[in-house]
Amino acid sequence: MPTSIQGIGLGLRRAYARELLATDRRIDWLEVTPENWVGFGGERARILHACAERWPLVSHNVNAVNHGFAPRAFIDAMPLERVRQLHLAGHTRQDDRLIIDTHIGPIIDEVWELYRYTLRRAGRLIPTLVEWDQDIPALDEVLDELERARAHAHAALGVPEDAR
Repeated sequence: MPTSIQGIGLGLRRAYARELLATDRRIDWLEVTPENWVGFGGERARILHACAERWPLVSHNVNAVNHGFAPRAFIDAMPLERVRQLHLAGHTRQDDRLIIDTHIGPIIDEVWELYRYTLRRAGRLIPTLVEWDQDIPALDEVLDELERARAHAHAALGVPEDAR
């Protein structure tokens, strides 16, 4: 069973869990939402066990509060050497002052820019989770988003094209 969390991860979702086990596309680790997987028996338990044998698994708590700060100023003030994981997801904009962390749809350009900025400031690849929790498309579309994250990370960190 893999034990380290590195690279670009993906949120484990029931909508594509069985199909995920058959893919040969690169996934470095999986994020598990406990209420959807932990404590269940049967097929869910079998899928979770099979995923745990193939990929490292992580879980997280969601911070759903809009802080009202400038994102770059927040990143600049953060001790990035202590950051262990980043999450990337789409969201729903209610108005100019309110963004809901819905994990819906593709990741927008402003998020990709902040991701690249954060990695450049950190000077390293921080393990990154790509999440898509609502209106989940086909697995290939979700994996395309994971590959976009990898490409943005490599570009931010100056990884040469031939080493990607």
